[in-house]
Amino acid sequence: MKIAIIGIGYVGLVTGVCLADFGNNIICVDNDKEKIDILNKGQLPIYEPGLKEIIERNRHYNYKRIEFTNDIKYAVENSEVIFITVGTPEKEDSNADLKYVFEVTKDIACHMNNYKVIVDKSTVPIGTGKNKRNKRKAKKKLKHLEGIIFYKDEYEAIEGADALVIITEWNQFRRLDFAKIKKIMKDNYIFDLRNIYSKEIVEKENGFKYFSVGR
Repeated sequence: MKIAIIGIGYVGLVTGVCLADFGNNIICVDNDKEKIDILNKGQLPIYEPGLKEIIERNRHYNYKRIEFTNDIKYAVENSEVIFITVGTPEKEDSNADLKYVFEVTKDIACHMNNYKVIVDKSTVPIGTGKNKRNKRKAKKKLKHLEGIIFYKDEYEAIEGADALVIITEWNQFRRLDFAKIKKIMKDNYIFDLRNIYSKEIVEKENGFKYFSVGR
């Protein structure tokens, strides 16, 4: 799977590297040129045990599954799934500052060349996706695109899928019916990016190929 990670802070970099190690092709993009230069030199802008070795394994040898760039246009056009992992710093009124999320959303809309799955992994308040200002911008930019599909529940969305990616800790998704999922999914890959399930339950008891992050 071709995945773009926009925002290479702690969350974005670790997510991108782990997804690359799962066998995906990852494009990590950030507007901080110095940070990208550091990564392209084989160094790290953050400290995380074992991360450097995983990057080296996926950048060199026979893999070459991860790359780092400042070119968001290139990242969007050459990906199927786009993760937004930019910062949402606290404002003076203690609310999250969403300007970076909205800026990235606008950039994605400008460069989309076909159907994309967009995953917001930034920390945002409930309802951000329904923000009126964001919706007006999205409609203006995406009105010429087709193929964006919404589903009534998780099982309808899962039907026929090759993989299930869990990116939320909502209680609704902590009690999934794996027997039902097993019947309706095309393949049996589950990527648990929030570590809400155990390998024992998902893989050994239900027969899925289960991947978590950091454990």
